[in-house]
Amino acid sequence: MVCRATICRLGWLQRKQGTPCRKVSTVSLSSTDRAELTTSQSKSQAALAWRASVGSATFGPHNVDPPLVRHSSLVICEASSRAEILNDEFGAEERAYSNSAKPCYGCGALLQMKLPDKAGYVVPEKFKLKRHHRQLGTVLCSRCDKLNNGAMLNAVAGQAGAPMNAKGLVSPDELRDNLRPLRSKKALVVLVVDTLDFNGSFMPRVRDLVGSNPILLVCTKYDMLPKGTDPLDVIGWIEDRASGRNLSLAGVLLLSGQTGEGIERAVGTVLSERRGRDVYVLGVANVGKSTFISAFMREMKQRDMGVRAAARRLPTASAMPGTTLGVIPISAFGNTKSKLWDTPGVLIHHRLSALLKEDELKQLSPWRKLRPFVPAPLPEDGTGASYQWGAVMRVDVMEAPQNFRLAFIGPQSARVHTFPGPPSDDALPLPEVGTEGALGAATVAERGGLEVAREITLEATGAANVPLADIVLSGLGGWVTVFATQDRSEASVVRLRVWAPRGLEVFLRPPMPVAWNVRV
Repeated sequence: MVCRATICRLGWLQRKQGTPCRKVSTVSLSSTDRAELTTSQSKSQAALAWRASVGSATFGPHNVDPPLVRHSSLVICEASSRAEILNDEFGAEERAYSNSAKPCYGCGALLQMKLPDKAGYVVPEKFKLKRHHRQLGTVLCSRCDKLNNGAMLNAVAGQAGAPMNAKGLVSPDELRDNLRPLRSKKALVVLVVDTLDFNGSFMPRVRDLVGSNPILLVCTKYDMLPKGTDPLDVIGWIEDRASGRNLSLAGVLLLSGQTGEGIERAVGTVLSERRGRDVYVLGVANVGKSTFISAFMREMKQRDMGVRAAARRLPTASAMPGTTLGVIPISAFGNTKSKLWDTPGVLIHHRLSALLKEDELKQLSPWRKLRPFVPAPLPEDGTGASYQWGAVMRVDVMEAPQNFRLAFIGPQSARVHTFPGPPSDDALPLPEVGTEGALGAATVAERGGLEVAREITLEATGAANVPLADIVLSGLGGWVTVFATQDRSEASVVRLRVWAPRGLEVFLRPPMPVAWNVRV
């Protein structure tokens, strides 16, 4: 029984010995098929293969030269069954066609069916069927499917304990190279920053990537700041931090990709500022770009019915850094040529999220509003103390006035342990792996524990309960705020020593203006 026709590329007829074509005709090649033909065989080889396989077949009006060579045509052959279609078109010997020019719509990796442990992998049966029906654009790779179900699968070299030369993983340079063409384009750039890790998640050298394009600064996880925090105060603080970076700011927005708080204003700002241009969403790894895009598209569906089809297939959002591996276009603006582009997150090696293993990364995400923790006051004899935060940070108080306080604001998975008395020059014991509040214990222990990362000296000034500065461990999603009121009877100097895992950066910044719901 004769089934539907199938498209047979150059060379397939030659391999199908003993299976004559009942009908031959010609159709125009697409640019993708033409590229595959020219890379697989030279023109002379194509001509020989055509004549040897087809013989005396009639070609129609263009019978001087083989249609596959001069007229970029395909041969359409009738197959005897659906199984024969799949076997002929996607046999094991078809290695040249195992990789697809189509990316996974979830992560941007090219779809393939050869390497199960690599991003973009699709089981062969599904790959063959979708390619036959020209539906690869609707396929989600196996890795994205697992990420959507809570798995933590790394695909980037140099993070989650993977070496930089690991096979099958994408290098950080490859991810950043995806962004280089943006400098020469006319676009609106949405730069996503984690409010809880502002210093660590602010993309370095962003001006080198975006050129003179305007930047809309979107700060996520605002809803996790302590209850009662004034958003206008936070926006002013962010504008001050960004003013020295030589950026063409189009605005600063606070929002939550999870709850949707602030997303309506963000969509309105993007629509008014883009002015017909494409919109590129940039940020470091695991900052919440894909989560922002999902919230953005939910709001756009309410505004434009034409966006609903594009909103069915959105980039994958997960807690795993490096989820997005390629540039993904999204038709977010209705019947216009402009696109919304999701981009790979830039890997920053000095962040904690690049250091922790897959099973530890989920602990970085807060599940409720952050609440400051203020340890007990220092001993009256002024001998100092040491405070160890989970397994990732330690603060030694070398010298401080009696009214000195520290307030720890960060993920619930990191508990503060106090060691009163003069700080030791040796490493303190790390909390046991698996115990409550022992964030990063396994990874830090494997890397040799904590080491001195920075020594800080501050002068206590101002009134009581007014913060002096914030101490930030890059990638932690939290910070330590220093309080110290000037003592009239003695010089009010604060000397601190900060320990961190090797390679992570410690920042000192002006205090973020959050609400203090505890007595300090």
